[in-house]
Amino acid sequence: MLEELHPEEQLLLLCLRTRLEQRDRERIAALLHEGPDWHRVMGLAIRHRVGPLLFHALKSVDPEALPAAQRAVLERQFGACARRNLILTRELLRVLKCLRAGGVDATPYKGITLAAQAYGNTVLRSPGDLDLALRSEDAWKALDLLAELGYASEAPIPPEERKELLRTGYNYGLSGTPDHVQVEVHWSFVDRYLSFTLDAGEMWERRVPVRIGSREVLTFSPEDTLLILCVHGAKHGWGDLRWVMDVSELIASQPRMDWEAVRARAAGWGSGRMLLLGLRLAWELFEAAVPPAVREWLEGDRATRGLADGVMHELFGGSDDAPGPRQLVPLHLRVLERPADRLRYLGALLSPGPADRAAASLPPLLRPLHLLLRPFRLLRAHRPFPRPPERAEDG
Repeated sequence: MLEELHPEEQLLLLCLRTRLEQRDRERIAALLHEGPDWHRVMGLAIRHRVGPLLFHALKSVDPEALPAAQRAVLERQFGACARRNLILTRELLRVLKCLRAGGVDATPYKGITLAAQAYGNTVLRSPGDLDLALRSEDAWKALDLLAELGYASEAPIPPEERKELLRTGYNYGLSGTPDHVQVEVHWSFVDRYLSFTLDAGEMWERRVPVRIGSREVLTFSPEDTLLILCVHGAKHGWGDLRWVMDVSELIASQPRMDWEAVRARAAGWGSGRMLLLGLRLAWELFEAAVPPAVREWLEGDRATRGLADGVMHELFGGSDDAPGPRQLVPLHLRVLERPADRLRYLGALLSPGPADRAAASLPPLLRPLHLLLRPFRLLRAHRPFPRPPERAEDG
């Protein structure tokens, strides 16, 4: 698949690997020798927020090939990424210490934790939020503890709506610290309408240590993390190249991945097609080192082939807008394997929740109208929106 892409796309994808083999270096050198369109390369790097890793690879292979103007931009982004990730590392450890002292067992994942687990270097992945998973019964206790650190929700959650949010939602976001760090607290991983739930008890027992800064913390096992990444990517339509890169890097960092366990858990949770789509994208775009048995599994699956082609078209040739309902709903219906899951998806997607009631306050007798207003609010809340420009502090 890689050879079918434009040279600039090939160059970017080859550079987005933390473990460059000699063959990769030779391919990068050959593409640099041909004189790539740097405007195209930089546009893709900025769109997908992968400038730091692009700079890291080019500096390693041929630093003189990078024009001065582009080198200055990427060097600034690399430095900003390193500084931001240092702030996030420090803040993550502070948050975990606070929650632990308050009796809340929180598990960091994705973001800075994934950078340490899969990339082996937190500087090489552009920063984002701090994602924490915890048991649902600890959700509001965590909210109170984080408030002591200066975190607050942009949309305060009234006590009378908390039970409903736990039932219909899966997370809440907090911000407000001087360093503008955002924390997302999760008691599930995706919206309930994707029919994907995990046994937190089992996942907690399978956690593994990873070093974050000067400390070791527990995060989800590689097998569970792989499934979480693939479900998260499917939820958002794989609209960000970094999410595919995460899957590839996790596979490369875990040569002892228990693939039988991955496949069994995916089948049990009804997420086998979501897993296959993530693996196919990582295999075709980054030549992910999947074992022969998984490769046969991918080659024998026709359902995800067309989906992957559509995702790759959007990644490189589509709009800069994030996927909206017109793209996401058909994709979600295709990655859900069981008819019952598709019915639950449509039912849950159209069912009003706390956010709908907050958006349009109605007297008790008129509250059934929320069912009619829900589709319009959904389209408005999830309409395609321009990707934000890459901020200096985000690398």
